[in-house]
Amino acid sequence: MPAPNDITSLTLLGRLRADDGEAWGRAVNLYYPLVRRWCTRAGLQEVDASDVAQEVFKALSRNVVKFRSENGQNSFRGWLWGITHNQLLAYRRQQTRQPAGQGGSSVQERFNEVVLPADDRSAADEEQDRVLLIRRAVTLLQDSVEPHTWQAFWRVVVEGHAPTDVARDLGISAAHIYVIKGRLLRRLRSEFDGLLD
Repeated sequence: MPAPNDITSLTLLGRLRADDGEAWGRAVNLYYPLVRRWCTRAGLQEVDASDVAQEVFKALSRNVVKFRSENGQNSFRGWLWGITHNQLLAYRRQQTRQPAGQGGSSVQERFNEVVLPADDRSAADEEQDRVLLIRRAVTLLQDSVEPHTWQAFWRVVVEGHAPTDVARDLGISAAHIYVIKGRLLRRLRSEFDGLLD
C-alpha cells in the first residue's frame, strides 16, 4: 500500500490496483448507485439488486488489475457494465435452477421472460450514467474539502457565478478563487482519471 503522502498522487484506479482499502471504499461509494441502477433496470427487486451489486464488486476486486483502457478505447464504466451484465446472467441462471416460489408457475414464467438489458445501452442511458458518476465524484471530493473552499468552487464551477462576485461575497481575493477552482478541478480529474469515462 502506498505511503499516506503518495496516496493523493495516485489515481483512484491505481490505488484500487494496489489494493488500498480507502480507495475501495471510495470506488464503492462512486459506483454502487450506478451498479444498483443497472440491476433494477434489469428488473431486479431492490434486495436482489443489492445482492447482485455485491457480487459485481467481488468480481471487480478480483479483476481490477486486468482492466486496460487501451488509449481510451475501453472505458472503466463499460468494463464494469460487462461485469454487471455477467453477474445478472449468473443470477438469472441461479434463479431458473431453483424451484418456483410461492406465487406459482405463472410468476416464474413471467420472471423467465424478463429480458436483461443489452450491452448496447441507449445514448440517454449512457448520459444518465455519466451524470450520476460525475455527481458522485463531486460529492466524494466535497467530503475532503473545507466548507469555505467548497462553497467557492461550487459557486464558480457549478452555479456559474463570476469569480469576482464570489470572492467579494466570501471575503477572499479573486486570484484565490482561481487557485481553488484550478486545484479542485485538477484533483477531480487526477483522482478519478479513467473512471468517469
